Amino acid sequence: MKYIDAHSHLLNIAQKELDTALNARFDSGMLECFVNATSTADWNSIACLVDRYPASITPFFGIHPWFADDITIADILSLSKYVCKTRCGIGEIGLDKTRVMVDYSKQVEVFRSQLEVACTYSKPVSVHSVKAQQDCLSILKEFTGLPQFMVHSFYGSTQMVKEVLNLGGYISLSFSIFKMGREKLQKLVDYIPLKSLLLETDSPDQQVSWPNVIAYDDKVRVPLGNSPMNINILYKIIASIKGIDQSEFVDSINKNCHEFIKGI
Repeated sequence: MKYIDAHSHLLNIAQKELDTALNARFDSGMLECFVNATSTADWNSIACLVDRYPASITPFFGIHPWFADDITIADILSLSKYVCKTRCGIGEIGLDKTRVMVDYSKQVEVFRSQLEVACTYSKPVSVHSVKAQQDCLSILKEFTGLPQFMVHSFYGSTQMVKEVLNLGGYISLSFSIFKMGREKLQKLVDYIPLKSLLLETDSPDQQVSWPNVIAYDDKVRVPLGNSPMNINILYKIIASIKGIDQSEFVDSINKNCHEFIKGI
């Protein structure tokens, strides 16, 4: 069975792991990853990963809000030149009010600039939104011809889901949702239409509370850390919560992922 991890950071995974287990999954066609940059320094390295695994990796080039302070017009022009000739998305971009050491107005400026690039070249966008959901949505609404976008590692209310869906966006869930508790999680998963759902590990950056995950499936073999290798666990549990046959569920999410990057 083939799985797609809709948001990851493979550059931060140890080379040994990438060369062994992940390499086997990529070569066998059992795994695809959307690999996101966080800064301009990542772009060439991600392009090299694509050269190694062209059928398994979809690159997303962008500037994370944590690194917005030092971004210049020249950097945005470089992004534009990068994406205009490359099969890619734009990410990880957005806003983060918890990163108080980074000027928030500069985050907004850089977010808008990257959305302009996405609109110009019709590139799908992976949006980071922490404590800034309404601001992100307000800015997204400013753009006509907004391309496909996902709110990655979503952790919010059903009302927020509704607003994202009204803009034509996707909701991408990660292991972080297991911190919600059963009642809130069930309500959220039930509310998200299957056609608008993506799944991701956000690995290895996102630390997983495995006891929270095991509470939903006590047969999970707890990994040492988080990597795209774990994406099948998330698929299995969310399929169970939604009450959908796992094979059917995997096919549906894979279709969503391919629709999300369609045309790039």
